[in-house]
Amino acid sequence: MDVLAVFATIVGLAAWVGALIFHNFVVSPVVGRNLGPGRTAEVMDRIHTRYYFISLLSGIVMLIGAGGALFAEAIRVPTWTFMGLTGLALTATLYGWLVLHPRTVSLRTRVQSSAGSQENFVVAERFDQATRLSTFVNMIVLLILLGAAAALATLLLAHEPVNPTG
Repeated sequence: MDVLAVFATIVGLAAWVGALIFHNFVVSPVVGRNLGPGRTAEVMDRIHTRYYFISLLSGIVMLIGAGGALFAEAIRVPTWTFMGLTGLALTATLYGWLVLHPRTVSLRTRVQSSAGSQENFVVAERFDQATRLSTFVNMIVLLILLGAAAALATLLLAHEPVNPTG
């Protein structure tokens, strides 16, 4: 692999994992705890757009960076593994962006507009389920990216073998 491709792949992986961890473990809990429900919805909608954009851009950079390693026979299997896991993580992220995010926004709007009615309990439960599913998908993406990082490490170690005798 070219040095620039390796650098781009590692930066893409670091940006995606960093955005995922920062979003799930720092931003979401802090914003949800410190702002009111209406303000939280506004802030999280803005953050989600940027989060998904960073994730998709990072995933594309990772795939392009790893693409050059497909021509080397010795490292083809770890390259396919890395690219497959990255593609799977991209697919799950797209599902979160195109399906789960609009669903949670719609349900949040319905919860806020039906406050005090009998429908509110049903819609609130569906909103909670959609939010939990979104968090679950993000955790699955994190685990897939950790697997991709392991495949990248295997790819780089296979490309530059370590000489244990010095």
